[in-house]
Amino acid sequence: MKTVILENVSKQIHERDVLKNINLSFDKGKIFGLIGPNGAGKTTLMRAMMNMISINSGTIQIFNKEYKKDDNYIYARVGALIEEPAFYPYMTGRQNVEYIRKLRKLPKSVLEETRLLTGLKKAWDKQVKRYSLGMKMRLALGICFMGEPEFLILDEPMNGLDPDGIFTLKELLKKKKEDGVTILISSHLLLELQELADEFIFLKEGEVVKVCENDANIEDVYNEIYKNREKSL
Repeated sequence: MKTVILENVSKQIHERDVLKNINLSFDKGKIFGLIGPNGAGKTTLMRAMMNMISINSGTIQIFNKEYKKDDNYIYARVGALIEEPAFYPYMTGRQNVEYIRKLRKLPKSVLEETRLLTGLKKAWDKQVKRYSLGMKMRLALGICFMGEPEFLILDEPMNGLDPDGIFTLKELLKKKKEDGVTILISSHLLLELQELADEFIFLKEGEVVKVCENDANIEDVYNEIYKNREKSL
């Protein structure tokens, strides 16, 4: 069963092609690793899949629906963390979660579930402006998992997490996969992706240049695809 289908998706920004004729499908209950250097189009693709930006051509179907017709139906079943997490900085972690809970009309039990999931403990009642990057990422991921989403889109979710946080996240994603959740995750931590993903999608200059299963060394494939890129920080 396909959770998501993209057909001939293209996006231009300032007359520059940032996504070029993307054709992808995502099976239910699988983890997909989205890979590519900075500027390859990973975040743009994820933003398009969340209807955060419009596409110039093509179609994106999620749960056999399109945003222009059934956006509320889709949003209710998707959890997403794209780019840097955003919060109300003068509100506490608890207050930020409570705000989202009420907005999404989720049960009160979600508040305690999210507190335990984030592992923020004493920081739960501190203003988010005092959080470290890792603490903000934990809070963002907790909010992302609220409401038992069936499709997760995670853009560099390990950024800022300590080793314990990365381990906990990986175990949670594996559990979600077992529960039938479809997951798309981008990361520059290739070895961590190797442990998680069933399939890899390689983007280069806005194009899908390779899709493969997790039966090869991901670093070798990465170096083969991008070996001619300029050496830079």
